Amino acid sequence: MSFYVVNTGTGRAWGKAYWLKQEYPTERGAKIACTKMNKADGNTSQWKVMPRSEYDARPVKMVERTNMMSGLKYMEAEDTPNFCSPASEAYWSM
Repeated sequence: MSFYVVNTGTGRAWGKAYWLKQEYPTERGAKIACTKMNKADGNTSQWKVMPRSEYDARPVKMVERTNMMSGLKYMEAEDTPNFCSPASEAYWSM
């Protein structure tokens, strides 16, 4: 079992990049990282430890976006990276 450190406000797992989540193999390691991040932010409840199975099972918020090429509206997961979204120029320039 692995663990993530999740922001309670946004619901996103911490990682060095938007699409890369830091995965901890033990709960102890995740708790240590969580404590350090909460102390650095000055807010003791901003970050929490969550098992990967629970993180993957949570519902993802859907948002309405407009396809850049066709102009049609569609629904997309909120956590879709910009370069994977047809609503962005980066998607169409690859």
